[in-house]
Amino acid sequence: MKPIYLIDTNILCQWLTAYMPSFQQDNPHFRLVSANKIRQLIEGGDYRIYVPDVVWAEFLGVTLHKNMDVSADFEQFQFWLFRYQSYIKQMQGFIIRQHQFFQWPDTKKSPHVLAANLSDDAQLVNLPTFQWLKNKSEHYAGQIKLLDGMDATILIYLDALAQLHPQRIITLYTADKALAQILARVKVRHSDWFAQNTAASYALK
Repeated sequence: MKPIYLIDTNILCQWLTAYMPSFQQDNPHFRLVSANKIRQLIEGGDYRIYVPDVVWAEFLGVTLHKNMDVSADFEQFQFWLFRYQSYIKQMQGFIIRQHQFFQWPDTKKSPHVLAANLSDDAQLVNLPTFQWLKNKSEHYAGQIKLLDGMDATILIYLDALAQLHPQRIITLYTADKALAQILARVKVRHSDWFAQNTAASYALK
């Protein structure tokens, strides 16, 4: 059986950038070799990949409605938008044919409520996690993040997918090192409910 991966928004962004390097032209940490590696993993057929619906929605927002190019006239803007949409449609079609979109399975519970509870856990960052974050801050300028944005929600989706496949290891594939790092702590801290058949793989090694 193929390994099962659940992917993060940044993986979709890297995949898109393998086709359109200009998408990350302002990112000093971007490496095209990493984007091509991610593209090969997704398109190679060796993995069963799930794309959460919230991840796809965030990806569309990031690509089509953030840093919009309105520097020229309206026709040029339409061309810019069409170019992005054409690649995204190709990606969407590939996911439908080869992989699977993952919709939240429990209509009685909101994943965002569960994610809020996870983010609100003041004991999640223990001393080892704090030390790791502190060491990271010495290498990167700016503020240090952990479960920001949709990160906590993505972990809740990872748990839900793992609950549906209790005999399999479900791996979160992400380009966010902090998110990959915190999973082990979440599994220990919330072992009473968070699926233990989960793992994380950092894509930018």
